Amino acid sequence: MTVSSELACLIAGLGHPDPSERRAAAEALGRAGAGAVDPLIDALRDGNPGVQDAAIRSLIAIGGEATARKLLPLVYEGPYFRSVGLVVFKEIGPAAVPLLCALLSDGRDDIRTFAVNLIGEIGQCDC
Repeated sequence: MTVSSELACLIAGLGHPDPSERRAAAEALGRAGAGAVDPLIDALRDGNPGVQDAAIRSLIAIGGEATARKLLPLVYEGPYFRSVGLVVFKEIGPAAVPLLCALLSDGRDDIRTFAVNLIGEIGQCDC
């Protein structure tokens, strides 16, 4: 099986009716690299907490600035996604800081507070 067909199979697994199969697919996507980030972000909206948790852990495993960049817009979608962002950005660490610095001038108090708290948690600021 080629890498792209394996990735396609794992992504298809996120739509399986059985939550344990969706969770297993989300876990496996953590080893699939950057091509899995968008489907994992979609999996954060799954109604099953186990699938959500597996997606979070996989996003952390993939890590990097590209993952942080794709996750950043979700912080505007409410407290759940801000909490997810807090966990993932903190684990991504310094690579996420430049993106968080841009939030310091956001018009929303809650977004600025989120950015300040997270930059403090990461412990590095080049803003």
